Amino acid sequence: MHLWLIAVTNDDLAELADRLPAGRLHARSGGLVPYIKGELYSELLGTALDEEPWPPADPGAPAELPHNWDEVAPGHVVIARESFECGWWEAVVIERNGDLLTLKHRDYPCIPKMVRHRSVIALISPLGPDPA
Repeated sequence: MHLWLIAVTNDDLAELADRLPAGRLHARSGGLVPYIKGELYSELLGTALDEEPWPPADPGAPAELPHNWDEVAPGHVVIARESFECGWWEAVVIERNGDLLTLKHRDYPCIPKMVRHRSVIALISPLGPDPA
């Protein structure tokens, strides 16, 4: 069934575990694993796999899209190349150090952080006029 077991090691995980629906185990065969809403699942994985809250509040909102390279800062959503084979994905900037950006996949919290040069990052065009 490809399930993950996560040890409840802190109060945040305990609170999330209390929000999970109960499943059923049967003595003779498998069991029932109830559906978990995507938002709760992402929050659970993010809390279990990383100290940082995940997903960030309202990722991709127009206010969080930088208009140019000088504005790129933690919390902004950009498009990043993972690899030649995997292509480009939306990512959230965690840290900026000159032209190097530490990124986290926006929609896949299990994938580790990555560091990319700005030459393999694309900006998302925000809707509306440039505020400059």
